Amino acid sequence: MRTKIGFIGVLILAAGLYLFWPRTFTVVLESDGFHPGKITVPAGSVVVFKNRSGRAFWPASNFHPSHKLYAEFDAKESIQEGNKWQFTFIHPGIWRYHDHLDSQKGGIITVRNTPWAKKRACQNEVCFIQEIEHVLVKKGLDGALERFGRLYENVPEFSSSCHDVTHLLGEAAYREFARGGNVITTEKTAYCGYGFYHGFIEALLFTTGNFDQAKNYCRAVQQKLSETIASPNAIYSCYHGLGHGTFDTQSFSAWGDDRGMLTSALTTCERVTMGEEAELVKQCATGVFNALANAYNNETYNLRFDVKNPWGICLRQENIEYKKACFREVAASYIKRVNISEESAIAMIAHLTDRVGANATVYAYMSEEARLHLAAPLSSWAKTCQEISRSDLQISCTQGVATGLFLWGSPGSEHVKAIAFCGSSGLSKNNREACFAYVLPRIRSVYNREKALAVCQTMDPAYQPYCL
Repeated sequence: MRTKIGFIGVLILAAGLYLFWPRTFTVVLESDGFHPGKITVPAGSVVVFKNRSGRAFWPASNFHPSHKLYAEFDAKESIQEGNKWQFTFIHPGIWRYHDHLDSQKGGIITVRNTPWAKKRACQNEVCFIQEIEHVLVKKGLDGALERFGRLYENVPEFSSSCHDVTHLLGEAAYREFARGGNVITTEKTAYCGYGFYHGFIEALLFTTGNFDQAKNYCRAVQQKLSETIASPNAIYSCYHGLGHGTFDTQSFSAWGDDRGMLTSALTTCERVTMGEEAELVKQCATGVFNALANAYNNETYNLRFDVKNPWGICLRQENIEYKKACFREVAASYIKRVNISEESAIAMIAHLTDRVGANATVYAYMSEEARLHLAAPLSSWAKTCQEISRSDLQISCTQGVATGLFLWGSPGSEHVKAIAFCGSSGLSKNNREACFAYVLPRIRSVYNREKALAVCQTMDPAYQPYCL
């Protein structure tokens, strides 16, 4: 009897060692993807990535192309056919990854907690992503959307840094759509600047490259949401996602040539939106320029800001809408990157001789400032905008602040701070008018018809025509 008990004890010990003792695992990239696509390893284990794909590869953590989910998990360079690269996983969690050179190829590595695990200070965004990942695995997309909604409504720091989380949900929604054609149309997809649709469309393009399927999905979502939301702009966010995917799926051979990559992506936008309304072409282009700005910031695709002429690429844009999009994304991003004071940033923008560019840049810069400082007194924003010497820049500044306050406002009350700001006594009459004219139409894009009307009716009658 003792022998039998002892034998069972040995088996239990062996099983425990097998489950929790670090060891070496192998993942192989072949022409059709990573094999195995999913593995679970004890913390402290080494995963060897072998390349048998017939081309170079570059394994790295999601998200593409920033790799910030698990920043250390990044080969940092291409690995040639027949070679390998290895990485030791010490942080427990569910880590999605991809081939940076062919981002439609990817996999998942789940790292179990063990005595060899290393705890790190939890960065909020990564923690939130991991929380949603776990819910996705256990309860599926519906459960993840429910948890996402609770976080958004109850955790202030989540709502100000949730864009990549919505990308994650969009990717999961694409996987569900690909399996059974299910279209997710909950109002939660509008949160965090419609990042859900950016993630969905990027995942679709990374996987299939099928622009017609992507456009059909955008239309289906718009039609479905129109049944409840007064005037949803999901289709515009979808097309913004098209622009992202168009830029980020370009061949490795194009990397390093920002002008060539930009021209190719914009040409694709024009081709796939041919015959459609101008706003859809514009939104696709904004996605392209946003992806370019991200590439400059993260120094991906062998691209970097030209510090001697950071907005030169924007000045070359002859199309006025492309120029606006470029300055809003690239120029504003550069100014944030150099990390100067708000006063110095506005002074730099005011010195731009291109008036279109200056207005687009101050709008985007102030929108981001408002997002990052939602608790700042509204009077301080009014003071900042009013002190700009040029009246046109005052208006763009005012509209930018109002947009940031609205897009990142409390769920169900997105309008409150934005409208309060527009009515601030610190703004001139002209700036108040421009602010209300810009913000009030947005109410219809996030609320159902009844709520949009109710909010509009609380406004001064002089401003109600903007939202009725």
